[in-house]
Amino acid sequence: MNLPVEEALLQHEGLLGIPGEDDFGVFGDVFLDGGQKLRITFAPLLLEPLHPFIKTRLDVKNMAFFGFIGIAERVRGVDERNVLIKFRVKHRVIAINNSLSRRRCERREMKRESTKDIKVIFTDIDGTLFSHVTNHVPESAIRAIHEMQGKGIKVFLCSGRNYYLIRKTGLLDLIKPDGIVMMNGAAVAVGDVVIYKYAIPSNVVDSMIRFSYRLKFGLTLIEENEGHINYIDDRVIDAHAKYGTRFPQPRKFPIPYDRVVYQMIAFCDDFDEQLFLPHLKDCKAARWDEYAVDIMPKDSDKAKGILAALEYYGWKQENAMSLGDANNDIEMLLFTGTSVAMGNALPDAKAIADYVTADIDEDGWAKAMLHYGLIDKI
Repeated sequence: MNLPVEEALLQHEGLLGIPGEDDFGVFGDVFLDGGQKLRITFAPLLLEPLHPFIKTRLDVKNMAFFGFIGIAERVRGVDERNVLIKFRVKHRVIAINNSLSRRRCERREMKRESTKDIKVIFTDIDGTLFSHVTNHVPESAIRAIHEMQGKGIKVFLCSGRNYYLIRKTGLLDLIKPDGIVMMNGAAVAVGDVVIYKYAIPSNVVDSMIRFSYRLKFGLTLIEENEGHINYIDDRVIDAHAKYGTRFPQPRKFPIPYDRVVYQMIAFCDDFDEQLFLPHLKDCKAARWDEYAVDIMPKDSDKAKGILAALEYYGWKQENAMSLGDANNDIEMLLFTGTSVAMGNALPDAKAIADYVTADIDEDGWAKAMLHYGLIDKI
């Protein structure tokens, strides 16, 4: 029976498919028409506990199938919409009969009333704080950050870039962040002290190098303070041109690789990604351009970096707000107590945010702070 999503959430109809559990959390194996298997994994960091499973009818790229949605017991206070939308984003669900709009509005009102608990802001850089249309940070955002820091609210940059690439934007000459979550959560610094690091296993790096040579695409390996690329073509040039960045110093990568890597960027399309990703043990991808995708461990993302920062201060998720615009921001938008998507954000980011603000070049960053009462004026 084709249940509306809200009915499916309310009716715990047991299990469909084959459930299981591994080091990364609870998963469900769903078999589609034709025998294709789809594994849906829920990371314990974001959605714990994850029982029971319930079923709902989804339409993925016009092909209907029954899929898993993990949901915690109501007494745990987990927001069902977050669980639902995480599934939606992770598996690129194009169309879904979502009858939770009323619940979403209620949640936004609740967030607006609890902003007095916000102690820290985690903001993405590219497309969120730094405009690639003007190649500048809006003055209104700079003023808002200074005002909030004057009130004791901490501001962290939260980016896929490493420290070197963040500094290249000139942003650190305009503001003094209280901390930085770098390389999609692989490293976290509070002030000048690195409090957390999570490197990619060396065998995974070596496998990725081999795939880049076989499939002939550029691969950037990002280290703590620098990065290198092994191959440059039009895909690499176009992706960097869109974001106003220079590609790193070319280097022939030895196997085994001789340095510690925290993030990898493959300059390829979806087709190539589907060829290599299943063979990278315990890795996931976050695409940020038609020809560029971040590769990282399954249990590493911006949310995990934010968790490290919150634990450092002894704060909770509800004490944090996040702002983002792209798919590599999804986990942090779901994780923090309050989340904001920019007006220029991708549809998936907008779908899971508590509030959608104006475009970055229309003072969207500062307007979000004003909306939640964190600044007095723009």
